Amino acid sequence: MARQIAYGMMLALLATAAQAQQPYIPPEFYDARRPDFGQSLPLCLLPDSVTAAIDDEMARLIADRLLLQPATVPMQVNMGAMDEDGIWPDLFVHLTEVCVGMLGAQLITGAPYPDWLIISRPYYSAPYLLVSLDPAIRSLADLPEGSFIGSPIYTPLDTELARLIGAGAAPLNRLPYDDIDQVHRFLADGTMAAAIIWGPYTRALPPDGLHIGTTLAPLHTTTRSLGIVMRSRDRALMGMIDSAIASLADDGLLPTFTPTGD
Repeated sequence: MARQIAYGMMLALLATAAQAQQPYIPPEFYDARRPDFGQSLPLCLLPDSVTAAIDDEMARLIADRLLLQPATVPMQVNMGAMDEDGIWPDLFVHLTEVCVGMLGAQLITGAPYPDWLIISRPYYSAPYLLVSLDPAIRSLADLPEGSFIGSPIYTPLDTELARLIGAGAAPLNRLPYDDIDQVHRFLADGTMAAAIIWGPYTRALPPDGLHIGTTLAPLHTTTRSLGIVMRSRDRALMGMIDSAIASLADDGLLPTFTPTGD
């Protein structure tokens, strides 16, 4: 489960890292030729992601719409070996050598992605939820003053919550986490009064005694959406993939989030 969160944080960093700096990719690699994939549509995915099953299903659905053979390629990234350039060089190599796109990328409006990267329309969205072991806590307003609230680190929601608390608009203490097991542990021992988690992670928490709230006001970041990242040289293919996603949406075939708990 810790690896799921780690991969989730990595996907968030696809956009947040770009805001800090544009990663260096040697120009000679921009025109590197990719293998001929024939009639297949190879898409990379993160095997330990919390949405791995959804991503795998999307690869099949999109390929079917384009009359291509689906192919998923597990993307292995050594999180411990990353330098200041983060995931970017690994992603570039994968998109150049083994797949045409990567599923599961978090969409962040206005994020300055590198010039060699483009991102699709969303194929999956799920809400952020407030979880607590206290049945009286269903919204941020229900939290007692000075309470510690868990927030997923390296996400736009975490940034917004930090600013909100810093401005004095919420009399709470923010406790960033990078592991859903931390949420379980800190809720159980009372360190956290509540935590904000992305909906799919509710399945990783014991349902007994878990209370879920959907009201996050005054926060504006209430959902996280996923898309596919590709190289900018593949705009024509991206247009086809976007059309396939739109067609699946029109037919009601895109995956949807179903909450657990009460």
